[in-house]
Amino acid sequence: MTIRNFFLCKHPCNHNYFRLVFLILAILCLTNCKTVKQKDKEISSAIIDGNYEEAHNLRRQYYSDSKLKCVEWMITIIDEESKAYLSKVIIEDKWKWIIEDNYSYIKGRVKNAGNKTVNYFKVTAYYKDNDETALDTDYTDSFESLGPGMSKEFVIMHKKPVNCKYASIKLEEISLRKVFKNEPGREFDLSKYDLENPEAFTREITDGIYTFRIEGNGYRLKEQ
Repeated sequence: MTIRNFFLCKHPCNHNYFRLVFLILAILCLTNCKTVKQKDKEISSAIIDGNYEEAHNLRRQYYSDSKLKCVEWMITIIDEESKAYLSKVIIEDKWKWIIEDNYSYIKGRVKNAGNKTVNYFKVTAYYKDNDETALDTDYTDSFESLGPGMSKEFVIMHKKPVNCKYASIKLEEISLRKVFKNEPGREFDLSKYDLENPEAFTREITDGIYTFRIEGNGYRLKEQ
């Protein structure tokens, strides 16, 4: 049977073929016809519901042709998942507060009690008077990976404030993604970024091929 005869043929298989093609085209049309606002709303809804894997799948599906947008959503999703994961990272009970030569030393351990790898944490110390009023604060952080079940020691050294009688500590922040300290003027180069391989991405950053600048709790991205 020639191609021309195939398309003119009224055989049931021919009709099924056209139905399948029409269905595929309809799905592609519906996907591509969604506005950016609709796509972003779907991704945001998945994040709010705690469906982070679904959110990643949606950002890959909708923004495969826009590296910048895809990576922006990747970072947002992981950061939101990090906030939800914070409750699974704890400061172990047996921390110590020691005073030596007018200096305060707080020593303790942070434990990852969840099932994901933590790549950053920040512990803040509060120095208080008799009325429990905070007189001063200090913090320590770590950029080392902390796997499930692992713990890491921390120390906060600070000059003892006058009238300081008490100290308390709080785990302020954690992150499930690789971050590193500020280096002014450095930006994020997306020219050869492998969207589906975050580990390669983090290695290439440390090798100096890609750069990523953290600004407080936010970030700045620039496509080259």
